[in-house]
Amino acid sequence: MKKKIIYIVKNLTPLPVLKMLLRYRSYNQSKSFSGLSPKETFSKIYRDRLWGNYSSDKDGYDSGTGSHTESVVSPYIQSVNKFLAGFSEKPDLVDLGCGDFSIGLKTREYCKNYIACDVVEELLSRNRKKYASHNVDFRLLDITCDDIPHGDVLVIRQVLQHLTNTQIFAFTSKLKGSFRFLILTEHLPNDENFTPNLDKNNGPDTRLYNDSGVVLSEKPFSLSYKSKEIICEVKATAGIGGRIQTILYSL
Repeated sequence: MKKKIIYIVKNLTPLPVLKMLLRYRSYNQSKSFSGLSPKETFSKIYRDRLWGNYSSDKDGYDSGTGSHTESVVSPYIQSVNKFLAGFSEKPDLVDLGCGDFSIGLKTREYCKNYIACDVVEELLSRNRKKYASHNVDFRLLDITCDDIPHGDVLVIRQVLQHLTNTQIFAFTSKLKGSFRFLILTEHLPNDENFTPNLDKNNGPDTRLYNDSGVVLSEKPFSLSYKSKEIICEVKATAGIGGRIQTILYSL
């Protein structure tokens, strides 16, 4: 009932007012994450269920609407699996920020070795037990300071949007020579002319509340790549909308 009431209120509130309210909430919320490490940040997010409780498991580890909304998840899975199925031999895949693994589970069969990384130790312990029969190598890893395992394909889905620019830059500096392909998903404004990569505190919110989003090919990151292609883009269903875009980079 509570979720239904919130949904109704959001739909009845004019968008400019809703954006102002969510910006205010985001600003106040981000203050409680100031100075926290990625491990502390994401542990707090899961512990306090700040991304909701949309999973059918109801075990307290939930990666939010972006991982459990059918209209968002299904097109993504179809696009990624189509790409993975095109390899002559199954690729080795590294999944950074695997979360509750509800997404990774749907792509596992198309990969040879699957390394799923996250920074929340309790979440990984849960994943190891729940997905023990799927031959997944779950690893505790902070993408901002730890070495990243090598593979053919790197997947990072709606993770960077929660980090500071300094943290993102620390991650991108590790990519050269480690992967053939990068599949990156980010939450972006609807307006194509938005200003990319405005900085923010790390936390559960995204740059969308400041009409921005992460674009690795733009400054200050300026990711070097051979080619890129948008393989999936869907409307976001939560908050103030926007679009969830998935880009395939050939590195």
